[in-house]
Amino acid sequence: MIKWKSLPRYFGANPVFTGKYTLLFITTLMLIVFGCSSEEETPEKDISEPAVPVEEATAEEARLAEETRLAEEAEAEAVAAKSAVEAAELAAKKVADEKAAASKKAAAEKALATEKAAAEQDLACQETYNLSQEKYNDGKYEETVTILEKLLQMEGCDEELSARAQYYIGWNYGNKQFKLDAAKEAYQKVVENYTSGLKYVEKSKIRLAHYKMSDEAEAAYNEDDFQKAVELREKVAQLEEKKSDKELRAKNQYLAGYIYQKKLNDPDKAKEAYKKVIDNYAGSKYAAKAEAKLKVL
Repeated sequence: MIKWKSLPRYFGANPVFTGKYTLLFITTLMLIVFGCSSEEETPEKDISEPAVPVEEATAEEARLAEETRLAEEAEAEAVAAKSAVEAAELAAKKVADEKAAASKKAAAEKALATEKAAAEQDLACQETYNLSQEKYNDGKYEETVTILEKLLQMEGCDEELSARAQYYIGWNYGNKQFKLDAAKEAYQKVVENYTSGLKYVEKSKIRLAHYKMSDEAEAAYNEDDFQKAVELREKVAQLEEKKSDKELRAKNQYLAGYIYQKKLNDPDKAKEAYKKVIDNYAGSKYAAKAEAKLKVL
């Protein structure tokens, strides 16, 4: 290595040589200085993380921002859709609840109206029946039957009351108007048209049984079995007053006398039978007939 202090002495002997090497020295020195400067000013590049161009970084950020925005919008739309569905469900439930409540209210009102109408109808039916009894108490028996028949045409009357009305039509015919065929027909309607077991249905069955016994007596007479016929006639005549029709008993009591008089040749029993008709069945057409027969005897 050349020492700086020895350079003049080293180059001083030969001016040409000295000038030539002086230039070389300066050039070399400049290169050294330049090289050091370059090393200080230009840092070594990190090849492990390549630089991303500014344009590409900006585009990536924009894309991410757009994706975030779209995701947020989608989430917001989903929330809005869910809210809309829930709102629709609530609205539908509200409508259904309101309809159910309205239907329930309407049903209750209808039931109340029906109950009220039924009560009013029951009252009207009862008032009609009561009117028939007023006419009966006044001795207006035909008018009584007319009112009872009107009751039977009314809608919604209680079955027990209707059966009772039909029964008393028969009773009126059999005990006050002395129309046995009409009475029997009325009792038959009670049995046919109303529920078995009802009070007036059972009472009608008992009275019809008495009419049947009278018919059996008629059949025995037609078969010339006069003894059987008279026994059946007397049996009907002796039936309990509360359970049999007055006119039916009067008829059989009279016919018993007739059989004794005309078929069994027993005038004493005939007189006795006719007298019972007169004493017990005043107002009956058979009472008038018995009086005529008794006079002949």
